[in-house]
Parts: sequence; C-alpha cells; structure tokens
Amino acid sequence: KLSSVSEVEIDGGSLLDLKADGVTIEAEAAANGMEIKATLGDLKIEVPAAGKKLIFNNLKEGIISHTSDDASNGNFTIEQLGAVASTFFIKSEGTAANALVIDASAGGIDILASDAAAGEDIDIIATGSSINLISTEAIANAITLHAEDGGTIIKNTTGGDNDKDIKLDITG
Repeated sequence: KLSSVSEVEIDGGSLLDLKADGVTIEAEAAANGMEIKATLGDLKIEVPAAGKKLIFNNLKEGIISHTSDDASNGNFTIEQLGAVASTFFIKSEGTAANALVIDASAGGIDILASDAAAGEDIDIIATGSSINLISTEAIANAITLHAEDGGTIIKNTTGGDNDKDIKLDITG
C-alpha cells in the first residue's frame, strides 16, 4: 500500500501501466476534483469488448461540461467517425414530457444532412404523440416550409372527419 498525507507523484517516464482485475482512482476532496490530461495527444478510453458502455454518474444526476472563452476555438464536438453504414444514437429512457431537450440558450439550432443523397432524409416521427412547431418571433416568416427544387406536400391520411381535416387558423 502506498499512502501519503500530502502528495504522491508517480513518474512513469514514457509509460505508466496499471493492470489489475479492477482499478479505482478516487479524488475524495470535493473542492479539488480530478484532472486527467493528455498534453500532446488524445485521451483514449477503450473497452476491448464490443457493446460495452462508458457509464457516467450511475443512479445520480450528471453534467458533461465544456467552457470556452474564445469564439474562434470554442466549438464542442461529439462525433461518429468512419464513413460506414453506422448510426449515432442519442437516447433517453426518461418518462418526463421533456425526456430529451436540445437547448441553445444564446443561439440558433441547425439540423443538417449536409452530404446526404436522395432518400437519406431528415425524419421527425412522433409515434403515439404529436409534433408541434411553435415560434414566438413576431415576423412574417416565423415558420417557413421551403423546398429548394421540389414540391411541398401537406398530407392528412385520416381526413374526412371534421376534427381531422387540415385547418389554417389565422388569428391576430
């Protein structure tokens, strides 16, 4: 057992290799936290077995935070690399009415399929619920549907009943 009341520094030179059935690194003083730094390269966390998870703050609230004070280098990117038929999932099993929130508190939100081919669409599907597009900006084009080189179809497949028709309600 290696212990100290003030500080222990381990300099592994070009490599520090820790191997065991389980490894725990714990910072007990809440004010100090923990820093893992890769000064010249990437920080890689790899679990060799396929389908394993990086589990973060199990059974308690957690935040992944990025702070920037430089507008030109302030981006935060989460990416799926490799031009193969793979999918990047953002999932929530929460049961609240707002189980997944994307919030840009000081800017806009763009959803792009920038290099997509025909048929690789942006689909918004609500199974068993509604889709609401709401804008609070008081301008003439507060909500715009625009097709650059094609038609626009608004379709109601269950029409006929008075309460299932397409209605335009213009108030104000």
